Amino acid sequence: MAIIIKIELPNLKELEKIASPKIVVRAVTRTFNKLGDQARTAVKRKIREIYNIKSDRIGAAISTRNASYSNTTYIIRTKEKSPGLQHYGAKQSGKGKNRKTTVLVRKDRGRKIVIGGFMAPTPTGQIAVWKRTGQAKKIPSKGRYAGTKTKREPITRLLGPSAIGMMNQVGIEEINKTIAEKADKIWAAQLDYEFNKK
Repeated sequence: MAIIIKIELPNLKELEKIASPKIVVRAVTRTFNKLGDQARTAVKRKIREIYNIKSDRIGAAISTRNASYSNTTYIIRTKEKSPGLQHYGAKQSGKGKNRKTTVLVRKDRGRKIVIGGFMAPTPTGQIAVWKRTGQAKKIPSKGRYAGTKTKREPITRLLGPSAIGMMNQVGIEEINKTIAEKADKIWAAQLDYEFNKK
């Protein structure tokens, strides 16, 4: 998913008629880059405010491409991959039939029970949240029961909201808010810098 920041700047057409093209492009490029960086920061802050996910995971899922002299477009990209549900504060208590797994995905909605969920290591040793699929038992091709005669009900790893999902829920609104509040001020500051620098 890619979000392109390219907006109409006040008096840009008039400015292009009287000022050096290099000055105009530099001002436009710097405006989009500063505005885009601030929008990205605002999105990360808002997602952390709503979702119980670490900042480094959000940062890894959201990348940017700066505007340049040849392409005055700033792009915010989000990856489709969803973090495992264990990254949302997963906890497990009790044993056997009393075993209970809970997660806190959204801070504003409280901790929820994962019906049928349980925590167990992946083949690489990382703890994840799983759930039985309800399909017929079979001999696993992977894991500690692989190659044995022991039949097990297949399980599936549970994932949390994707970066795209979080962006759609709260991110796009935050980008639009940042643009509405800061675009004109940043544009004016960059014009002042370009025309008055020594």
